[in-house]
Amino acid sequence: MRHSSALKRIAYEPEPLEPIIQPVEYYAQPTVPLSPKRQTQQRSPRLRAKQTVLTWQRWLNRLVWALLVIGTIQAVRGVVDSATTLITLTTQEAALTQLHQDALEKNQSLKTSLQRSQDPAGLEELVRNQLSMVGPDELLVRFF
Repeated sequence: MRHSSALKRIAYEPEPLEPIIQPVEYYAQPTVPLSPKRQTQQRSPRLRAKQTVLTWQRWLNRLVWALLVIGTIQAVRGVVDSATTLITLTTQEAALTQLHQDALEKNQSLKTSLQRSQDPAGLEELVRNQLSMVGPDELLVRFF
């Protein structure tokens, strides 16, 4: 016994879907008669509505792409500006570090000189070398 003959096949037909895009009102037909070529090129109202939506979608798509391109350009520009600023600041930091090191060395030199000038032997050396003075029983001889 075959069961397939006893069962009925049920045909399923889906309900028609409502269009997502509602048709727009039709434009009034032109009062001037169209040439035969133009009459064959008349678009259906449904196609006209679909193309109107596609036109808006195209413009929206172009706008999004333009914003993406502008955003990308700004991001790249920001990265380049940050990189150049970083390079400039690194160079300035190196120069200031060298200047600070030189100032520390000069400061140490001045401290040493001040300590020598306060010592009697250092004071005598300073007077002999910088002021060209001699002791009471010494004779100064200069060669030019």
